[in-house]
Amino acid sequence: VESEGKRGVKMYVILDCCHSGTALDLPYKVQVESEGKQIKLTKSRNRPKGGAAEVLMISGCQDDQTSADSQNAAGKPAGALTTAFRQCISMNVTCSDLLVR
Repeated sequence: VESEGKRGVKMYVILDCCHSGTALDLPYKVQVESEGKQIKLTKSRNRPKGGAAEVLMISGCQDDQTSADSQNAAGKPAGALTTAFRQCISMNVTCSDLLVR
């Protein structure tokens, strides 16, 4: 996906599903450490050079994990990532803020 993108294209993807950690096969991986205070950036191995598009993917779990359900504000079943994202998002939040909230 990202390798074919053109300059100026921005794509934000949120995957609240099982086994989705590397679903888009992006060139870099950002991982929040378990205590939530540090962010680790690593370059993916054996991957072709990326394109000019700006792509950000937030995944609810790693490739070897299943995603969890929770309840939304109305008490209805909803994905845990989707519920957390909706609680954190605002006009003033940055991508970095989203990772650590």
